Amino acid sequence: MSSDVEKLISIAKKEVGVTESPAGSNKVKYNTWYYGREVSGSNYSWCAVFQNWIFQQAGLSDLFYGGGKTASCTTLRDFYKSKEQLVTSDYKPGDLVFLHFKKAGICEHIGLIVGVSGTTLTTIEGNTGSTSDANGGAVMTRTRYPNQITDVARPVYHDSDDVSYSPSKTDVKSIQTYLNTNYSSGLVVDGIVGTKTKYSIVKALQKELNSIYSAGLVADGDFGDKTKSAVHSINVASKGKIQYIIQIGLILKQESLTLDGVFGTKTVAAVKAFQKASGLTADGIVGKNTMELLMK
Repeated sequence: MSSDVEKLISIAKKEVGVTESPAGSNKVKYNTWYYGREVSGSNYSWCAVFQNWIFQQAGLSDLFYGGGKTASCTTLRDFYKSKEQLVTSDYKPGDLVFLHFKKAGICEHIGLIVGVSGTTLTTIEGNTGSTSDANGGAVMTRTRYPNQITDVARPVYHDSDDVSYSPSKTDVKSIQTYLNTNYSSGLVVDGIVGTKTKYSIVKALQKELNSIYSAGLVADGDFGDKTKSAVHSINVASKGKIQYIIQIGLILKQESLTLDGVFGTKTVAAVKAFQKASGLTADGIVGKNTMELLMK
């Protein structure tokens, strides 16, 4: 089990026993965090909010809805589906299980898998209870069975030893289209990260360094010493298309981002997560060493 997952589960276990007060009100600290104020009433179910909260507490917000917030199990499931992060077997601690109790196929509830025994799952869930699986008002450890599972998502933890990760074909096609449109890369838009696509990314970086800093680089697709030396520290205040190149590198390194060229909160969080996983100082600034690892 990765240390990210261990930390997440440890935080979740400490919350077991927390209840909304008064009962049936949905007034609970996780909703206060989510909405920025105390809320109550039937519109504030909090099973997904609880999972959002524990990811935030573990410093893994970027792995939950791409660093955003959602209180909807269906929206969250659809997000992981779009990132091709749903799994259909071999469930593991750290996976998120979407559950149904009334109608098969819907996302009625969510739990964090903390144990697997055969086909039976042990989960920690928010807003559950002995009288209502999906709206019970408490954080509890539950046992779930195959006939209750709608889908299971596996966030790509930064220190995961699961080597099966590859970016979604949709993301790669967007990257290839961007490179073709802006740098005449001549790539086949096939959603496959091949040698030509990798070289084209570095070529794009080299062209941007020449344009912005007059670096005088040969755009050959080789991230060598001259290219590394030409990299300037890039942060939230930086401008230009080099932001797209950074996001491309992050997307290909397992970080969930939209390719929009905006070095905003989500991109900064993704940079920090990547730096942390790579053993670098997690300052959110893309300097020479961070860029070198992004381009590998």
